[in-house]
Amino acid sequence: MTKTILLILILFLLTNLYNKANAEFTYGFAPAPTNNYNTTNVNNNAYQNNTNSSIYGFAPAYEQRPVNNYSKPINTYTIPQTTQTAQTKNKTENAIDSYKKNEVTMKKAAKEVNDTIYTTNQTNSSVSFFYYIPAQLESNPSKPYPVIIWIPGLDGNGGESISEELYNLANTKGYAILSPTFKFNEEDFRNEKSYQYPQAWSADALVSMLEKAKGNGLNYSKLYMVGFSAGAQFASRFSFIKPELIDACALLGSGARVKPTKNTGVKYFIGIGNLDDEFRRENAEIFNNAAKNLGITTVYKKYDIDHTTSEEEMNDVVKFFEDVRNGLI
Repeated sequence: MTKTILLILILFLLTNLYNKANAEFTYGFAPAPTNNYNTTNVNNNAYQNNTNSSIYGFAPAYEQRPVNNYSKPINTYTIPQTTQTAQTKNKTENAIDSYKKNEVTMKKAAKEVNDTIYTTNQTNSSVSFFYYIPAQLESNPSKPYPVIIWIPGLDGNGGESISEELYNLANTKGYAILSPTFKFNEEDFRNEKSYQYPQAWSADALVSMLEKAKGNGLNYSKLYMVGFSAGAQFASRFSFIKPELIDACALLGSGARVKPTKNTGVKYFIGIGNLDDEFRRENAEIFNNAAKNLGITTVYKKYDIDHTTSEEEMNDVVKFFEDVRNGLI
């Protein structure tokens, strides 16, 4: 009898243990539900990182699961986007690589020169200048071509400040580029001996640069001059002194109250920022009005910039030069 009761107790205990284990596997911490729960936590990292856990704590499981369920269609939707982005990225990288290879080829074939001339001005006793001759012009050295003269702003480095738009114009349409690096001295400026006053010495300096570069392969014809700020002061005055050299002149943000007194045939682009200083905006108006009264061809444009240049403005300068060169202006 005792043995029978003991056997029944053992069977009862075994049955309870089996049922408990089965219940834990179904509802408790079985591997599959645990992984799903952890996946929910991973997908909720962005939410948790954007909340203050010290105040709100962590969302309970029933709040996390809807987020996880919602994220599944989003993830499904983003798969083609990710693939497309990768394809676009590859195309972009290939295009960049191709451009770099072409640029290297172009640089090897083109001529880039840093040189120096000497002047009587103490501040600029030596003036460095840079010039660039595209490959297409190097291949036909006997034919003269137009040269873009870039005069940077105050104390600007000529070779380092040439814009991408000007390089693109040179490479695609057959211009060379030359740019000086003038140094500024305030005392010279007060005495009108600074480089912004080309009649003093800097006009002759620029001509000397052109002649020296010509001896090294720069076979220039007409000049297309563009200056910014102090460079525009120089460019406007130089165009009065040497009009026979210049077809077109672009004056961007000039700080000088300069106006033409006769029509020399030079055509002008006048660019100014709506947010630039008032005196520069007035200077642009004065120059344009005086030129119009003399029958000088001008293009006058305002831009939503301060005392700087913009891609839009430089593209307009490029178009202006090409229109003048092709007889459209």
